[in-house]
Amino acid sequence: SPIYAHYLRNPEEFPSRKELLLMIIMYMEAFESHGYRYGTIDYYYKPPPSIDEEIPLDIESLMHTDFDVLPLGISGYGFINQTRYMNHLDLQAYYDAIDRGVLPIARFYSLPDDDLIRLNLMYSLRYDNVNVHEFKKRYGVDILDYFADTFRHLQEKELVEIDGDKVKMTYLGRIYSEEVFTYFVSERVLRNI
Repeated sequence: SPIYAHYLRNPEEFPSRKELLLMIIMYMEAFESHGYRYGTIDYYYKPPPSIDEEIPLDIESLMHTDFDVLPLGISGYGFINQTRYMNHLDLQAYYDAIDRGVLPIARFYSLPDDDLIRLNLMYSLRYDNVNVHEFKKRYGVDILDYFADTFRHLQEKELVEIDGDKVKMTYLGRIYSEEVFTYFVSERVLRNI
């Protein structure tokens, strides 16, 4: 990506690992003290107020892939109908596509069920709403069995907590969430990388 190329040319312009971790901890504390919920390492959200008390928002039954994600701008990525796609990384290619009147999509691929399970699990962990029963209902798998070895390892490292059918990232796990999620990436995706 352009940002990574910039980093390779001028690494001194970027924070050190220690500074990066300190910034993560500082904004985690600041956002959460104001009622925001952890989404990703660079994304927080505030739960919406209930519009109709008779029909409350049931975030526990929702999964990341239940929503269409439309990418905006260079390198934006989206998700529609089990298809993940990404906009051009190069600014000139992005603008050329727009000038031709076509979507600036650089690549796309459909996700098999195994990758959907993994993607939904990673996002569910990010939002602290892993619903073991919903995974079983949708995909016919018990994620606690499906990822038993991975969860055991992450528990030993104190990065996740499992209590019955509840799975949560620990405070430490949230700090290192990007590293934690690498354990859930499929072999298929790793080969494509």
